[in-house]
Amino acid sequence: MLTSQRIFAYLWSLLVFPYLAFASLDCHSLTIPVHVNVEVPLIDIPVPANQSVVTNILQEFLTITANFVEDHIIGTQTVDAHYQIFGQLCSPHGVGSGATLEIATHGVGLDHTYWALGGDNSPNNYAASAVNAGHSIFLYDRIGTGQSSKPDGIQQVQVGVEAEVTHELVEFFRAGHANVSYDRVVGVGHSLGSFITVAVTESHPGDFDDVVLTGIAIDNLPSVLIAGATIMPTIAAEVFPRYHGLPNSYWVFGGFPNYQILMVKFPFFSQALLGISFANEGVVTLGELITLLAPTMTTASAYTGRVLVVTGAEDFAFCNGDCSQIVTGTQTAVQAVQNLYPVASAFQTFVPENTGHSINMHNGAAAAYAVIESFIGA
Repeated sequence: MLTSQRIFAYLWSLLVFPYLAFASLDCHSLTIPVHVNVEVPLIDIPVPANQSVVTNILQEFLTITANFVEDHIIGTQTVDAHYQIFGQLCSPHGVGSGATLEIATHGVGLDHTYWALGGDNSPNNYAASAVNAGHSIFLYDRIGTGQSSKPDGIQQVQVGVEAEVTHELVEFFRAGHANVSYDRVVGVGHSLGSFITVAVTESHPGDFDDVVLTGIAIDNLPSVLIAGATIMPTIAAEVFPRYHGLPNSYWVFGGFPNYQILMVKFPFFSQALLGISFANEGVVTLGELITLLAPTMTTASAYTGRVLVVTGAEDFAFCNGDCSQIVTGTQTAVQAVQNLYPVASAFQTFVPENTGHSINMHNGAAAAYAVIESFIGA
């Protein structure tokens, strides 16, 4: 059943949502078939029977003395599966071979529209910013979200599988299957999408020429645990009619306050865009919760491209709302991402003030986009 807060957000979205259309950008929808064959963790947790079990899982995950992840990964498995990936490919008019393509991977509680907030003329529309910089961009729904396939939420919708899906998307575009041959591909991620992008650079170091990681910081486990508590995972099928039929391993945020505290820094954000995002809230799965930090357990030891990290100074998800904290030696949690890239040709960070976790919803989004597109270059 929809709560009053969700009904309010939905009604608000009816007023603003039409402006999300790509009116003047050269965009078209693609559904791309991908086949993955990858070895990933085998998770020893059954599909939760009800919300009480989901809440108990969260409680166990947050227990200070527990080793929840280690206790429930009992080995590895091979996932050999076919998925359908939905997305929007947006390009400058007249783009030809040799162009730069950005592949944008969204985070938890979102879908591909996160990269196109507010419509073509909105300063919060990242896709428009990329196209105005002369780049093509593919913004897509991760497996489990939006219009893409929704497989097993424990054994399949997890970071390693999603990284392999992203690799297959890179292969698709580099092979010219979108009728354009892209010579340069840049991985752009947000939050979980950034961890997925990191995982790609670890397993397929030749995929991305450069990467832009937003809404990410590492080596601050207490912040991750607090963020997990903040989400207060709720069975998606019990909240949204559109998720009826999904297993109980697919979750959404507990309510609008949970969504706001994790996503934005008051009052430096667009209430309208936050409302739209909440009304169209995406899911997070149990498998993603268990494997979220897996990419930080190793390094991208063969990745030689450039790396830019853009994380809000008040990011709540990975910095407890203060990204100036020192977490490793003399490094902040944002600077610590460099430790994942020992041979990167360049590593830069940008930490915009008055900005929380979801940079695209904030008033300073355009300034962050300018830094990103300048880094990517022509």
